[in-house]
Amino acid sequence: MLLAGGLLAQTAGCGAKSADMMTGQESTAAEAGGASAKGADGQESGNPGFGGEGAADQAGDSAERGGLAAEYDEDDLNAEWTEEEAVVITCSGTDAEISGQGAESAGQTESAGGILRITQAGTYVLRGDFEGQIQIEAGKGDLVRLVLDGFAGYCEDTSPIYVIQCGKLVLTLAEGSENQLSDGSAYVFASEEEDEPDAAIFCKDDLSINGTGSLQVNGNYSNGIRSKDDLKIISGTIQVTAVKDGIKGKDSLTVKDGQLRITSGEDGLKSNNDSDPEKGYLIIDGGQIQINAGDDAIHSETWLTIHDGEITIEENYEGIEGMKVDINGGTISVISSDDGINAAAAASSETEETDSREAERQKMEANPDVYVQIAGGQITINAGADGIDSNGNLYVTGGTTYINGPENRGEGALDYNGSAYISGGFFAAVGSSGMMQTFSADSEQQMLMVYYEEAQAAGTAISLTDEEGNELFSWVPEKTYECLLLSMPELTDGMTCTLTTGENSQEAAIDGAITLLGEGRGFGGRGGMGGN
Repeated sequence: MLLAGGLLAQTAGCGAKSADMMTGQESTAAEAGGASAKGADGQESGNPGFGGEGAADQAGDSAERGGLAAEYDEDDLNAEWTEEEAVVITCSGTDAEISGQGAESAGQTESAGGILRITQAGTYVLRGDFEGQIQIEAGKGDLVRLVLDGFAGYCEDTSPIYVIQCGKLVLTLAEGSENQLSDGSAYVFASEEEDEPDAAIFCKDDLSINGTGSLQVNGNYSNGIRSKDDLKIISGTIQVTAVKDGIKGKDSLTVKDGQLRITSGEDGLKSNNDSDPEKGYLIIDGGQIQINAGDDAIHSETWLTIHDGEITIEENYEGIEGMKVDINGGTISVISSDDGINAAAAASSETEETDSREAERQKMEANPDVYVQIAGGQITINAGADGIDSNGNLYVTGGTTYINGPENRGEGALDYNGSAYISGGFFAAVGSSGMMQTFSADSEQQMLMVYYEEAQAAGTAISLTDEEGNELFSWVPEKTYECLLLSMPELTDGMTCTLTTGENSQEAAIDGAITLLGEGRGFGGRGGMGGN
């Protein structure tokens, strides 16, 4: 159930206190692989600067939004093991002492590192230092649990852990243990046609990581952790540094809990199946996540659902990107050089390979199946381009959102191609006025849209008080801004507010869905007053 309540008085600075924040909320989503969620009507707004007349029909499709609910098997959640029932492998250099059945030393890699092979279901405990590759090639339905208990693995010319086949690999980080896996910067493949494995941990099947120990992964060749099926991070302290993607699950990526620190040359968290509409999804249920990424910090090809967690995106190109983005809870901070949150349909893989410009154009096309929905959580965005950019529709039904938008007048703190609808929660956005949009004019919740005669310097405080002098809102934006869009439950028809920006105050008589102060200074097209 989606909840929205009365907004408490805001405190100075960026720390906003929202209306009844959503806790313990249940997702309204379909199960993964179930019916796909629809966007809204997908029509272009009649008046782009003010959201127009084409707002979405909430009753018609709201039950089909909300994102996906993660599913966890008992094997995913179980991090228990006993040494008596396990095969213990004690490593030193390229050698290993093995106690039990199911594992064997099996020759050497091209770089003269050792090869350890696991061939059947069971629990295997790795200790010590190993130079070479650990191969898992068990039965198609076999569950293999690999316990890292004070283990350091390095392989110069291929993946330190390579899962060729099994039903599922559960990688358990033993309590109190510190573990590390690293590869070299150049891999050796059997032929020029091959390009896998390509990660420090590479799994062709399902992969789950649990336990309470720590793991440091260095993907010096390409990716850090990669599964070609479903990848689940259940718990543990995991630090990944990768030349390309940090943690990548092709069919899906789910984070339940744990502490993740990712530094990547390309995407941070990624699910990349773009050929099956029921796959390629990413779910975050919790955890503490910090990401520095060269491209998208969090990326999915289809559904991207955030239910909870503490997510800090410190540096990236685009912060959060998916085709259907649902934020139901959590604390999210995004600093991006491009869009903070972006919803776009994936271009075809063939186009991606042959024409990058055409692929980007396809992503930016208006699409009724594309949307961003904010139903809960506390979101802070500092964006070099659009704060929120939906190449479809946008819905805000709850939560607290602050956007420090672009200073470039060719971008806007709020940008969408279809309709935008606000019915609850708290939303404040500042930025340049050139391409700024409001929510659609038939939104349920009132908006205040302010255009300033002169750009306001970064750090110029904004506050809003009611007729009795009670402070409803206060904020100190971090960047220069030309306009303010504010919506919250306290804005009601007939009330008169006082808006103070720096040392200047002006009255605002709230009337209808959009109350306008000042005149837009857009350079034409979709934003502000420009072109209208």
